[in-house]
Amino acid sequence: MLFHFFIKIAKQAARADKTVHSRVLHVAGIRSTGLSASPGIGRYVGELVRDELDLSLRNPFMDELPEYLTDIHPDEGEVVCLCRSITRGEILAALRSPLPPTTLDGLKRRTGAMLGDCQGNLCMARLIDLFQQLGRDPLTLDKNVAHSCPIVGHLPNAERPLSDDQLFDLPADTLVYGAGMMANTHWLKGSGIITEAYGTIQVDSSYQTNVQGIYAIGTVTVPSLDHADSIAMGKEVASLLAGGTQ
Repeated sequence: MLFHFFIKIAKQAARADKTVHSRVLHVAGIRSTGLSASPGIGRYVGELVRDELDLSLRNPFMDELPEYLTDIHPDEGEVVCLCRSITRGEILAALRSPLPPTTLDGLKRRTGAMLGDCQGNLCMARLIDLFQQLGRDPLTLDKNVAHSCPIVGHLPNAERPLSDDQLFDLPADTLVYGAGMMANTHWLKGSGIITEAYGTIQVDSSYQTNVQGIYAIGTVTVPSLDHADSIAMGKEVASLLAGGTQ
């Protein structure tokens, strides 16, 4: 048996009341039934506002599709945020809006980009490029608060964008580099599943481990994989399990 106790401190009102100011309607004294009664209260408040301001009900259906769902910009269906399947068009629609986000975190809250598993590691550079396409200097684009810009400067004497085979010298005081990662598979000890150096799980060409029916994909097999490659592995395994081919 499960019991729920709700305890609160709330101002008691002799009766429910409403106060209408020039552009604010304050509803008070509803007490604990407000949660279950809120849909009806919302409709009632809507009717009060309609009568007070002589408004008409708006058609709930959109006469026109959002810009990123039309054929005005056919190239904007490209997925920029792989974790949350957010398209280039959705990002640009937010940046072209009358009140566009001015920071990367503002764009995150507006669209959901960078809220996935990679936390922006895969898509942040693309988002900065989209800001730049609309005229924003990346050096003035903050991550959140003032002076939190993730860009430190332009490459000296280098054309932008760089070609794949272009080399350049970048002076630096300190170099911080990643020497690799280890798969977090210590919990498999004693399970019978074979792991290799650095904890990676041994799999065959179909991603099956040495234990029949158990598959492994992603960074537990190759720690250096990015999110997109891990997703591709998962699709291959799903296809195999459904009777398809690799």
